[in-house]
Amino acid sequence: EVRLARNEAEIAAAQEVRYRVFYDELGARKDLFQAQDRRDADRFDPLCDHLLVLDTSLPGPEHRRIVGT
Repeated sequence: EVRLARNEAEIAAAQEVRYRVFYDELGARKDLFQAQDRRDADRFDPLCDHLLVLDTSLPGPEHRRIVGT
């Protein structure tokens, strides 16, 4: 399923996916906030629509099914 984030929990989950990709997989340098929170958040997040890719075959709450953003 592909759609826009509907709430703050989904945006936070998308930021967690971004963190895993940028920092864990690609080795980007993180600041203290990102290291503590394990989310990739920036000043543009409040202004942007967040496009999500969800794997509907995964169990659990919908915001935990986000596999891409």
